[in-house]
Amino acid sequence: MELGPLQKQWIKNLRAHPERQCRGTLAERTGTEPHEYKACCLGEFIITRFGINNDKLNFTNNNKFLWIDDSGGTIKKYAEYGLISEGGWFESSVVINDEEYNSLIQMNDNGLTWTEIADYVEQNPENVFTKSV
Repeated sequence: MELGPLQKQWIKNLRAHPERQCRGTLAERTGTEPHEYKACCLGEFIITRFGINNDKLNFTNNNKFLWIDDSGGTIKKYAEYGLISEGGWFESSVVINDEEYNSLIQMNDNGLTWTEIADYVEQNPENVFTKSV
């Protein structure tokens, strides 16, 4: 399977901005400028899709956890992103550096860098996605 334009841009963004990676939350603002935020890899996927200044992205009063309109979070509409499941769950688990991972969430929150996640997704798109978008 070949990655689609949105997926390729997401991979490019993960590689270009590793300093934006955070763990344990979808995304959070870190300042007042549009580029001042941190996100997990799935949060970055949403930001890649909509752009950081889009009215569809909402941050709570404490600047954490973005959601899209009334959809309830990341990836309630995961099929639009071509993801297999809501949390970025994989078709089958994988072992990287002697650690087993079942999802993008686990990869992000359990220590893999955005570059490592990008490498995995690029090399194994069929374990993450159902279609190119």
